[in-house]
Order: sequence, then structure tokens, then C-alpha cells
Amino acid sequence: MSNTMKAIRRGIKAGVNAIQNPQHDHFQAGGKTIVCSHCGNDSFDYIGVGGFSIVGYGIECSKCTHVEYFTSAPSKIG
Repeated sequence: MSNTMKAIRRGIKAGVNAIQNPQHDHFQAGGKTIVCSHCGNDSFDYIGVGGFSIVGYGIECSKCTHVEYFTSAPSKIG
């Protein structure tokens, strides 16, 4: 089997694994743990600046998909 096909299969397997076993992160800003202002959940997915603004950072709630927006990057916590 060619290296290209092996790489494609590994990529598909990794994508399926990420969908089935999502890893959500916890963030902190200003010394406080960030919680969703809509539902109160505390785990988020980092979505960065794409599509929002050149000078901002967004994190999306893993429960309700509400986006919390920051002008400086929040810190990931364990």
C-alpha cells in the first residue's frame, strides 16, 4: 500500500476518534475559571480568531455552543 493511502487512513481514523472521544478544555482569565454565561458549563473548545476578529479569541461551550469572546488569549488550565 502506498504511503499516501496509509496517511489518509491514519487521518480518517484520527478524525473519527476525535469525534467519538472529544477532548474539551478548561480556561482561566483574570485569575478566574471561565464558565459559560448561558448554561454555566466550564468546558470549552478553543476556536481562535478565525471568522471573528483579528484581535480576539473565542472559546465555544462544549455543551450549548455559546461563544465566549476575549481580546487576549485565556489560559488553559488542567
